[in-house]
Amino acid sequence: MKKTIKTKTTVKTTSSKSAPLVKTSTKVIAKGVARQAAGAAKETVGAATRNRTLQVKGMAQRTAGKAQVAVGRAVRAAGK
Repeated sequence: MKKTIKTKTTVKTTSSKSAPLVKTSTKVIAKGVARQAAGAAKETVGAATRNRTLQVKGMAQRTAGKAQVAVGRAVRAAGK
């Protein structure tokens, strides 16, 4: 929770040091899964419309999502 203190010349903002609501590893995994889904959708649309560029971008995005999920799982396993 942030508190703002106004003075004549400056504005000071303080925040409490509370734990984050979601762990970083969980955020990374969720973003990776979302990236995989977006890539799969692009790949499907590219295949349906015979747009090879879109299909390749989808494949690359899906692969990047898989890598991002793997990183999130590694961070979770390391306990950081």
